[in-house]
Amino acid sequence: MVGLTDTSPKDSPPIMGHYEICGTYPGTIPPGATVTLRCRDNLKAFRYVVVQFPGTDALNVCEIQVLVKRPGINLLTLVA
Repeated sequence: MVGLTDTSPKDSPPIMGHYEICGTYPGTIPPGATVTLRCRDNLKAFRYVVVQFPGTDALNVCEIQVLVKRPGINLLTLVA
């Protein structure tokens, strides 16, 4: 689950579902795969990107790239 917030994780750790949801990926991302999530248009600007994995498994990410295209689609790419 990928979300967006203006609250620093130092001030308040993110709680799943208590922030603006940008996108979700259904299922497991294979090792070495690249996933691109597209946020909906017209989202306000946020300061922090939250990446959370539901469940108890660990989340290993090699790279997170956030791209913003105005006006249009906000893109978030995760490389596992």
